[in-house]
Amino acid sequence: MKSNKIYFLLLLASVIINTSCNKILDFEPDPRDRVVFSDTINTPEGLQELLVSCYDVSTNAYYGNQQNVDELLSDNLNPPNSNNDYNEVYIRNTIFFNTTVGNFYQEPYIAIFRANVLLERMNTIPGLTSQDSIRMTAESRFMRGFNHFEIVNLFAQPFVPNSDNSQLGIVIKENTTFDPLPRSSVGQVYDFILQDLLYAEENLPVDNGIFANKWAADAMLARVYFQMNDFENAAHFASLVIDNGPFSIGANYDRWSQGVSSENIFTLFVEQSDGRTNLFANYRSDVVEVPTLVAFEDYYFELYGNGPLANPNDKRKDWFEIRLPATPVEFYACTKFNMDFFNIPYLHLTEMLLIRSESLAEMGNNLGTAISDINQLRTRAEIALLDAGTPADGIIEAARTERKKEMFGEGRWVNDLKRRGALGEDIMVRGVPYDCNGMILQFPVSENTSNFIMNPSGGCN
Repeated sequence: MKSNKIYFLLLLASVIINTSCNKILDFEPDPRDRVVFSDTINTPEGLQELLVSCYDVSTNAYYGNQQNVDELLSDNLNPPNSNNDYNEVYIRNTIFFNTTVGNFYQEPYIAIFRANVLLERMNTIPGLTSQDSIRMTAESRFMRGFNHFEIVNLFAQPFVPNSDNSQLGIVIKENTTFDPLPRSSVGQVYDFILQDLLYAEENLPVDNGIFANKWAADAMLARVYFQMNDFENAAHFASLVIDNGPFSIGANYDRWSQGVSSENIFTLFVEQSDGRTNLFANYRSDVVEVPTLVAFEDYYFELYGNGPLANPNDKRKDWFEIRLPATPVEFYACTKFNMDFFNIPYLHLTEMLLIRSESLAEMGNNLGTAISDINQLRTRAEIALLDAGTPADGIIEAARTERKKEMFGEGRWVNDLKRRGALGEDIMVRGVPYDCNGMILQFPVSENTSNFIMNPSGGCN
């Protein structure tokens, strides 16, 4: 099989500064070809190139593939326009041969494979300093941890607090074997994710250029613990980032841009010449008459129209445009992604504020801080602030409303619905239970081996 030439991008400044970039690494081996790296990864420089390739392939996965399928499972979007693979996801009936789902599934595992190659080769590389060895190990385990997290969210039922979480999860890849492996339980997968991320949090440097650093690990741990409904740990790790990190909420919504916002904690970088288009090409309303993905009418009216949560002065209303108004085909286009290309703010301060606010309110602790976190976002949106005496349940409701507004299209809302369902709420998503069979994706046919149990088929009827 012909291997793909991958160009990597190194920026010469921190993740919070917008700087120029250079293509300076040219890395040939590709795990898709089942290449064994023993002959090619034999210097510290080669090891670093392999590590950079983990970021590159992760960008493939999170430049729209993950976000789009997550959003299609939620109640944020209309049925997709002219995309059969997306329609299968939307109607909650994916099959073995869904190319879009299969392409997403393989990319995180390619990044995981490369991270495992690096971890296995680490002690065989002459000239590798102890400092670089620790850093590369921590970065590899960060990449391995967050990629397992994204796969288990889409292909398995959610983590349930105060249970054994024996429901089928995904395959844990902790080495470079190509042998078919069975699925581990959801509980085992989360234990593995936490082990990797906690190691990364303890060993990543505070400053690591554009690559994963301690703040990225803290933020990822906050996201994982929040998904587990472990509010104490979620608030703790979010607070580490909010209170100690060099991040700030800017006056403008520049998180999705060709630069790097002051609130970006971990950014996946893209060049226009890379040809990655999946996210903005499906939402863009400035180059096609009807985009593939548009907002659900109820979403728009609930939050920006005449609904009880709407505010006519909300700056986030500018992210939507009513197209073909007063016609039978009127729709609500999202303008948030109307750019030729942009960098991916995979972890950002807005999410940390929302996680901490809701977590503190769930625990009934530090409600003043929880209110302040919400009000930072409401100040930027130019809408009324929460009152100082808002009770815990009011803070929780506000945090969820702000999350649904702030993170439209970012592929997090359906995970939040599943998390709340696992906590015991009666959650229905477009008329079906949050945990019905079709609310998780079917594995690609390549996984259909004798020791691998596929997900149930048949949607949510």
